[in-house]
Amino acid sequence: MGTYAYKDEDRNESSVIFAKDAQEKHRKVRYYCPNFDCPAELNICSLDGEKEAYFSANSSIKHVDGGWGASKNSKIKLNEYTEELFEFEDALTNLMKPISTSKKDRERQEGKTHGTGDSKLKPLRTIHQIYEMCKLNHIKDTYNGTLIGYMLLDKRSENLYSKGIYGFKIVECTRQKPNFYNNEKKELFLVASKDIHRFKLILQFENASLFTKLKNSYYSNRDATVIVAGNWSYSKERKAFLTEINSAKQFKILK
Repeated sequence: MGTYAYKDEDRNESSVIFAKDAQEKHRKVRYYCPNFDCPAELNICSLDGEKEAYFSANSSIKHVDGGWGASKNSKIKLNEYTEELFEFEDALTNLMKPISTSKKDRERQEGKTHGTGDSKLKPLRTIHQIYEMCKLNHIKDTYNGTLIGYMLLDKRSENLYSKGIYGFKIVECTRQKPNFYNNEKKELFLVASKDIHRFKLILQFENASLFTKLKNSYYSNRDATVIVAGNWSYSKERKAFLTEINSAKQFKILK
C-alpha cells in the first residue's frame, strides 16, 4: 500500500503528501505515483480509520507492470517484520559475511540473525527486503530511526550524496558501458544512479568463484538494474567508490 504520493505530475518534493496526514478533503483528489517511471494516478483510501490510510491506483491509469510504486508488485509485507529489531548497519554487516560451508557455522549465523526467541518477531534481513522497504517509503521517512535516503541511494535520494557514497549503503545502479568487468583484477564496474550515472562504482572480489558467478549472472541480464550492499569508500587514484563483495547476498539483479 502506498504510504505517499505527489500532488503534481512532475513529482516536485514540495508537492509530496503522506497518507498518514491525509484528510477528508483529499479523498477525491488525483495524485501521482512516486515512481518517476510510472504514470499511475492515485487516490487516498481508508480514511475512515478502520486501518491505516494508503494510496491506491484508480481504474483509469494503473501502475506499470513490475514497477516499485505498486504494492501488488512488492514481494514483502512490512507488517510481517518487526521494525524495532532492525539495525541497518548490522543487517549489511551480515550480508557482507562470507557464507560458511559448515552446517554448524551456518546455523550459528542464522541464530545471530534472528536471535529473538520468538519466530513471529523478525527484522528485515535480505538486500531485497531492505530495498523494497526503502522504496515503499519516502526518502525523508525513517525506519527504526534511520533515514530512508541514508540507507538507499537511488534517483530519489541522490541529492543527499553531494559528498559521495561512504559507509554502509545499498546502491541502485547499472553496468558501466561498454565494459563492466576485469577478469584479471576480479572487479565489476557499475554506475549510479541508474539514470544519471553520477558515481562510478567498483566491486572488488577476493573469491574468484564468487566473482565469476556474479559476473556471468549479470552478463546474462546486463541491461537490468542491480542493487549492491556495501561498505563504501573513495579511491582518489581510480576516481571511483569501492566496496568489497564477500557474499552473493550483497548483489541482487532486479528482473
